[in-house]
Amino acid sequence: MTYPLEFRRVSREFQVRKGLLDLRGMTLRAVDDVSLHVEKGETLGLVGESGCGKSTLGRVILGLLDATQGSVRFEGAETVGVSKRERFLLRRKMQMIFQDPFSSLDPRMCIRDIIAEPLQIYKVYRKKVDLDNRVAEIMDTVGLDLRFAYSYPHELDGGRRQRVGIARALALNPDFLVLDEPVNGLDPQGIIEMRELILKLNREQNITVLISSHILDELSRLATHYGFLDSGRMVKEMSAQALEAACRKCLRVEVTDTR
Repeated sequence: MTYPLEFRRVSREFQVRKGLLDLRGMTLRAVDDVSLHVEKGETLGLVGESGCGKSTLGRVILGLLDATQGSVRFEGAETVGVSKRERFLLRRKMQMIFQDPFSSLDPRMCIRDIIAEPLQIYKVYRKKVDLDNRVAEIMDTVGLDLRFAYSYPHELDGGRRQRVGIARALALNPDFLVLDEPVNGLDPQGIIEMRELILKLNREQNITVLISSHILDELSRLATHYGFLDSGRMVKEMSAQALEAACRKCLRVEVTDTR
């Protein structure tokens, strides 16, 4: 069976080059022998404490980092060690929404230009009017008012900046999305709105999603199944139904009638 995304015993190591002298030269294994797959239209919730390797795993999927060992296959094709041209073509189908929208958005570009940039890089439209129509369509999809088209990232709040990041990722109609801590730093209302947006995209566009968080509750009602990372290793995988049943069992309290 061919999955949209499949990991086979993937590891990613880093050499410690800075910091304490006694740590320099040591090898840090941020992702350690991880195997998983995501089926079409599914949302995998990746859960683990900060520093467990979630973000590194997302970057390996996108090819922003190379796997030290193992195989990453997207729609049946190997992505590890491919040429720049092959990586460029793959990037059109695979997009990432980064944890910190402020640092991932160019502060010198207005919102319209940020969303239009991937469309221009891949030369999707030749006419400016078609490009502007597509930008307006995407802004509407993610709930961004057109009045913000010529605003700059620093002029928006965290929730709107996150929507800009999602809009930019959706511009090329990708098949697969990686969302790294998408509700990080948002207030409770912002978290609710972001959940509703992610559910809407998954339902209407049938996009396959990997979404990570260090707080399990942030992924509630979003994922179809879950993977739990600890120190770079996948320690548990379970369906949403199995997780709900386990939580109910843990929360069950027996009350004794003392009358």
